[in-house]
Amino acid sequence: MDAIFIFAGTNDYYHNTPIGKFFSETTKQTNYNGASVTRKYRTPVVDDSTFCGRINKVMQYLKNNYPEQQIVLMTPIHRGYAKFNEKNVQPDENYSNELGLYIDAYVDVLKQAASYWSVPLIDLYSLSGLYPLADAHAVYFHNADTDRLHPNAWGDYRLAKTIQYQLLALPSTFCFYPLKLSLCQ
Repeated sequence: MDAIFIFAGTNDYYHNTPIGKFFSETTKQTNYNGASVTRKYRTPVVDDSTFCGRINKVMQYLKNNYPEQQIVLMTPIHRGYAKFNEKNVQPDENYSNELGLYIDAYVDVLKQAASYWSVPLIDLYSLSGLYPLADAHAVYFHNADTDRLHPNAWGDYRLAKTIQYQLLALPSTFCFYPLKLSLCQ
């Protein structure tokens, strides 16, 4: 396995997952230039009840268990209207979820997570060009009237090309590992 991709956020938004915080803060004693001082100290929140806690939990596991793999976070794409049946109707992203949060709040959290965990972020929300709120972009989604949430083959191709070109900008971890040398492919 060379890379691990995490595509997150859209279901968390839809299912009203609270954002939460990446850290809890306390104070702790530390040695600063030979003197004992009290400083604020942060600890990652690792739980399943918030979006930040879930991200920390997954990233902590991956960083500890797959140190040689490139981990890549990916933001969700824009959300369009979808009606799958009478009891499963999903409004577009111009509506907040039940918590009063918009999809871009979850996108922003993923950007922060990439920075904190030192992993690349492929911002499909900004870079893919897929915008289901515009009627002209309906051609990239399953059904213009009932499913502007899921890309069709054309939309998937556009996502694939976006991901491909973003990956080309990353340093290759496929050729040299700290513990072994392998041939570049």
